[in-house]
Order: sequence, then C-alpha cells, then structure tokens
Amino acid sequence: MRPVLADVGETAQFLAMKGQALNSQARGRFLDWLYDDLSEALKRLIRISQGDYSADRYRERFPRFEGEDAGETAWQIFEKWVSERKPAAGTIESWRYVFRALNENFKGRSAASISSDEARQWTKSLINSTRSARTVDNTWLNASNLRVGCGSQAHSDQPLCRRENHCSEKDQVAGHACVLS
Repeated sequence: MRPVLADVGETAQFLAMKGQALNSQARGRFLDWLYDDLSEALKRLIRISQGDYSADRYRERFPRFEGEDAGETAWQIFEKWVSERKPAAGTIESWRYVFRALNENFKGRSAASISSDEARQWTKSLINSTRSARTVDNTWLNASNLRVGCGSQAHSDQPLCRRENHCSEKDQVAGHACVLS
C-alpha cells in the first residue's frame, strides 16, 4: 500500500518542495501516518470540486511547522525578477509597494510557506474603502503573482501563484467587491 500512497499523495514532490529528505525507515513512518489522513484529503478535494471553498478544519489538528524557513521571501523573488526581467521603472515602483506589504505581513517567511488560507486572508484585507477589488486584482494580485516562476512547475503550487475567482458571475458583472485569491 505504501507505494500507491506515495504515488497518489505525491510525497516525493511534497518532500522535495519542503527541502526534506527521508531515509527508508522515516519514509515508511511518514507514509504510515499519511495513510490515516488520505481519505480526509480526498474528501476535501471532492468538496472543492463541488464549489465548497470553506476553510479546511481538519488540518487545524496538526501542529504548525516551527523549523527554519530557508526559502526565498516574496521580496527576494521580486528583486530577482527585477534583475532578470528588467521591467519598466513605473512597474517596479508600483509593484514595490505590493512586495513591501507582503514582506511586512509575512515577515521572516518564504513565499512557499504562505498557505492558501493565509494568501486569501491577506487578499481580503487589501480591499477597503479606498482600494477596490478590481484594483486588488489588477495591481496587487498581478504583482504578487509575478508570473516569474508562477507559470513554472516549481512554483505552480504556491498560494500566491494560484488565482481563483471566488465571485459569482452576477457579482463580477455588477462590480461588487469580491475576493480574488
């Protein structure tokens, strides 16, 4: 059962993304523990496929990771993107605010460590009386998605690289504030 679980759970990819390598014994224990949670993960995927984007309460039972977060921060990714792509000065200036806010909000954390729920919550917090959902979408989300790697396999699972529209078509047409993440 372990090989099937490892394949279905994409455990090798997950561990690589986290920068973890397990010996044979640790891998076996990891898969044994994972087996118990697979059905809950699959149920969650079914709920999402049916349009239920409510918070995942099951994962709240797990402790938060407290190890060292050695990945690149959003600011470091922005700096790398600027040096590689050499965008217009106006783009750099506009997007600098976005990455400063990201860096401040997720201080000391890599971009890869930001969960979908955290990214969604941050996105919601950006919408206010002076900043519309459209502005958040057109400027803040475009900047935070960067398109630097967000289209690549390496970063496509990062919450800020996924953009899901959680607005009804009616709300979008009417221009109502809605959450984009």
